[in-house]
Amino acid sequence: MRKSSFVVQWWAAIFGWLAMISVSHWIPKRWRTGFLIDIYVLGHLFLAILASILLYFLPLKWLAYALTAYGSLRIFEVIVYQINVLLFDEVRATANGKRYSVISLRRLLILLLHNFAEIVFWFSVFYITFNRQIRFQNYPDMLFSSLSATLNLFDIPLGSDNLLETLIHIQGLIGLFLTLISLARYINTLPSPRSIDSLYLRARPGFSRSRTSLTARRGRTSTRRSRSSAPR
Repeated sequence: MRKSSFVVQWWAAIFGWLAMISVSHWIPKRWRTGFLIDIYVLGHLFLAILASILLYFLPLKWLAYALTAYGSLRIFEVIVYQINVLLFDEVRATANGKRYSVISLRRLLILLLHNFAEIVFWFSVFYITFNRQIRFQNYPDMLFSSLSATLNLFDIPLGSDNLLETLIHIQGLIGLFLTLISLARYINTLPSPRSIDSLYLRARPGFSRSRTSLTARRGRTSTRRSRSSAPR
């Protein structure tokens, strides 16, 4: 008897355990509604924005390390969540005899874009905390550098700071994952919009009658062909 593959179930179990290392995992299930999750995502985006602004103009060391620790946990949570949604949530639901579905693919894509922006702001917090080589001209310049590192547009001059170089490489890998894998996957599942041409043609008077008559003519033509080709 051929044994079935175990690699999917194995990684599904690992990422199920990794999902426990997050704040959202410990929220009671009866509270995990779509509305609360939306508030959770938006709240963390605003927290990351506030943290980056606060540390840029008021670089308190203890606050910087506290926000860096929480931002690292939050980025880890986002990556593990996206991997689970893409690969393993459906596997675990099927194994438990449950039907897997999401509230809305469009909502999932919008939340992913919020996660993408949140990661940009969290990494700007990391740069403020650990940066010793680069001096940004102003706050927008720092955000643009963080966004560029996430999108892999260009390399920020690194000097000899190995920690900063490691942060930029990690941010580039996270941005690559979010854009090429998660974002492309969700966009591909969105329903195609109806074209204006098709709506205009359907609204024209006589369109349905002409289409019906065309179908009827095609049916009569195929019937005549079948009769002429039948053996006598």
